Amino acid sequence: MVNLEWYRTFKSVYKNGNFSLAAKELFISQPAVSQQILMLEAHVGYKLFNRKSKGVEPTEYAKLLNNLIIEALDRLENVENGFRAKAFNANRLIAIGISKHLMSCLGSCLISKFDFIDFSFHENDTLFELVDSKKLDFAIVTKKYDTFDTIQKKVGEIKQVIVGSNTIDASELKTNIK
Repeated sequence: MVNLEWYRTFKSVYKNGNFSLAAKELFISQPAVSQQILMLEAHVGYKLFNRKSKGVEPTEYAKLLNNLIIEALDRLENVENGFRAKAFNANRLIAIGISKHLMSCLGSCLISKFDFIDFSFHENDTLFELVDSKKLDFAIVTKKYDTFDTIQKKVGEIKQVIVGSNTIDASELKTNIK
């Protein structure tokens, strides 16, 4: 059975020309590198490296093996790194600050967009302070702040609605709103 770790170790030893440097790159011990190379050599049936006083030299079989596997191994590592990056971003808890009023308007929309979301409920100034101190990823507020190191973007308009009895004189209120 093929062990991909053997091939990763082979690739690192081949590239570095040294078991100790490969061990550092792979975050494993030098004896573990030696053992994996010995197991790979037993598996493929050929000696892959000639040991020298200052490292190793690839044999002709190692050069052939490298040419045969390097492209496939690089593609597999790229796929793995892509999945790892997506998993990190997908599973990241996003901390959002929002007022309770805005939550009633926007909360369901936000919940549907993110798998892992944590809400903090405060008023505008407190929310801004929490974002500014990096305790929240972002906040949804109803006013703009004078700052040079915080990104602010208008995401929409809020329509204000006044509800009251039709017998109340709202002319003064309408004048103040304008």
